Amino acid sequence: MAQNVGNSTYATTIQCGGFWTADPKVNAYWGPPRADPWPGRTPGGPRGLHQPVILVADDEALIRNLVTLLLQHEGYFVLSAADGHEGLELSRKYPGLIDLVITDVQMPRLNGTDLCAHLIEERPGIRVLVMSGADMREIVSQNANMPFLPKPFDGETLKARVRAILAQPASGAERVAAPSTPAAAG
Repeated sequence: MAQNVGNSTYATTIQCGGFWTADPKVNAYWGPPRADPWPGRTPGGPRGLHQPVILVADDEALIRNLVTLLLQHEGYFVLSAADGHEGLELSRKYPGLIDLVITDVQMPRLNGTDLCAHLIEERPGIRVLVMSGADMREIVSQNANMPFLPKPFDGETLKARVRAILAQPASGAERVAAPSTPAAAG
């Protein structure tokens, strides 16, 4: 199956100083798969300090992997999910604190807005950052209470936004409307 390499993916990759290969046999391979989704995670980072944990959810593998690599390079521990549903499952399985979720807004199975609503309910105080390459007016109006990062973005912008959000106290002030639920079957 061919990888969708849209303009936002290409622009973000180039701006971040990365690279990509459009190969229908490769699905954004960035390294060997890990059996343990959080290998090497310790309760504290250097000198016993808390190592911030960030959950990244994006259905575009190239964007997700690039964001993950940039954040890991900055010393963050990153949980990576291919969509909102996978992100919610990772959050429920991960036993420690998750400091921030960075999510694309438009994803299959569970969109970013609903993912954030579930995580805020299940993990009070979690911080959020939503990103999208879609029409910003629509996205911003639907996610007015959440910090927003438009795609494409460069690596320095992403890192600065993450540092600024993590510097804020975890208060639950980032609350959003309850997730949409399908109508009950009769």
